[in-house]
Amino acid sequence: MDTSKSKPVLLKKELLLFFDILALYVSVGYDLSYAWNEAIKSSELFQRPDSHQSMNTVLQNLESSFGLKSYRYTFGVLRHLYHRGASLTPAVQAFSRTLRRDLERDFEAHLRTAPTRANLCLLFFFLPPALVLILFPFLEHLRQVLSQF
Repeated sequence: MDTSKSKPVLLKKELLLFFDILALYVSVGYDLSYAWNEAIKSSELFQRPDSHQSMNTVLQNLESSFGLKSYRYTFGVLRHLYHRGASLTPAVQAFSRTLRRDLERDFEAHLRTAPTRANLCLLFFFLPPALVLILFPFLEHLRQVLSQF
């Protein structure tokens, strides 16, 4: 498997798991910093923040340096909502739904190309022996005809 293509997919899966857990904790009423620490326990995506780092700093660092550039805005939105004291539950659940849709779309795109790949593998596997079986009698007959001259 090509790691350049699978790494973003694995990152998205890990991020989806993280946001699902985070959404669960936040929707129950836990603070983002507690929910974040609990979600990190189940995920290998993030390192545990230092105890002296504020949640705002953690989110700001992720906003500027997260591995998938297209998802950096997520942490910026969370940081903004957290700083303002707004409800995080709808945003975290929306991020989770968006990630799930992106993964489904990636999977569907992969499934669209799978039959072509399978056909090419079958073609390269079966074509050479089939050509040998078809052409061998003809070549043998041609060799016998040419040997008579």
